[in-house]
Amino acid sequence: MIRLQGFLKAGMLGILSLLSLANYAGTTEIKNQYLHLWVKENTIQINSTQVARLMVKNLQVPGRIVSVEKMDKEDLLWGNGWQISVFCDDGRRLDLTLFDKNPFVFLHTTIENNTAADIRITDMSVASLELSVGDMVKANFLGSEGLSSANKPDGSFLYSLLTDPTSRNSILTGWLTQKQGVGYFLPSWNSRRNSYHLQVGLEFGNYLVATGKTRDTDTMIIGLFEDGREALELYGDYIAKAYQIQLPPRPEVYCTWYHRNLTGSGASTEEALIENARFAQKELYPFGLNTFQIDDHWQSSMIEGIDYKNQKEQASAQVGNGPLKSFAKHNFNFPAGMDAIAHNLNKEGF
Repeated sequence: MIRLQGFLKAGMLGILSLLSLANYAGTTEIKNQYLHLWVKENTIQINSTQVARLMVKNLQVPGRIVSVEKMDKEDLLWGNGWQISVFCDDGRRLDLTLFDKNPFVFLHTTIENNTAADIRITDMSVASLELSVGDMVKANFLGSEGLSSANKPDGSFLYSLLTDPTSRNSILTGWLTQKQGVGYFLPSWNSRRNSYHLQVGLEFGNYLVATGKTRDTDTMIIGLFEDGREALELYGDYIAKAYQIQLPPRPEVYCTWYHRNLTGSGASTEEALIENARFAQKELYPFGLNTFQIDDHWQSSMIEGIDYKNQKEQASAQVGNGPLKSFAKHNFNFPAGMDAIAHNLNKEGF
C-alpha cells in the first residue's frame, strides 16, 4: 500500500496524472435564480445574480482540469437542477450543482484510484477560493473560532462567513456533510491586493481508496447572500435536512424561579402553582404556554430542623459551602410531593 501524508494538500496525487490528456480550454456554465457559475479553462467562478459585488472570483482545484461535463440533475432531497462535473488529471472529480430556487452551489469531490496500489489519505485539499464582498478592507470573518477581521482571520472548522459589516453582504462556505472527514477552512489575506483567500480541506484519520476503486468524500456548499444572518439560519436548516434531524417542538415555559419573591416562601407553592395552572389553561394555553418548570424551593433540607423558614446561616457550621438541599424529598411548599403536583399539572393540560 502507498500511504500519502497530506494527500492532495501537498500536491502528492501526481502519481495519478493522466498526462496524455490536454487542458480543458472551453467555457461551460449553469445558472439559477441566485447564482451564475461557469468553468473556463482551469478556473471556476461564481457570481451572485442578486448582488453584483458578491462573487467567488476564482475557485481552483489542486489538479489540472482536463474535461468538463454538463448535465441535468435530480435529487430526492434537493429537487431538480443542473450539474457541471469537472475531471482533473489527479484522479479527482468535482461536481458543482445548482438546484432550482436554491441559493447554494453544492460541491462534491470523488477520488478515482487508477494506480496499482491502494491509497491512504490523511489530509485532502479540496479547493482554493478567492472571495469578494465589496469593501474588503472593512470585511469581517466569522468561524468556529469566533469573529475576526478579514485581514487577520482565524482558521475554522465546519463553516466560514465572510461579511461586509456595513451592508451585511456575505459569502458563506460550509460543510453540509461530514460523514467521511472533518471539514476545515484556512483563510488568508493578501495585503498587496486587498484580497481574501480561503483554503478548503478535509481531514481524515485513514481514508482508503483501494486500487481500481472510486470513492466519494463530503459535500460543501457556497452561498452568496445579501444578508449573512439569513445565510447562517438557512445553513442550519440545510444541515438538519441533510442529516434528517427532526427536533421536538420547542416548549413554552412558565418557571417558578420568577415567582420566588411573590409568596413569601422563596418560590411557588403547591396551592399557588395549581391556581396559576388553571388560570394559564384558560388565558395563556391558547397562545402557546404548555410547560411548567418547578425550579427551586421544593427540596427538603439535608439537615434536620433546618428549612427555608430558617436562616441558611444556621446550617453553615455543618455544611460549610456545601449543598443545603436534598433532592430525595419535598419540603413544606409541596406537601403532597412531586408526583402529585405533576399529576395535577397534567390534568390541566401541561
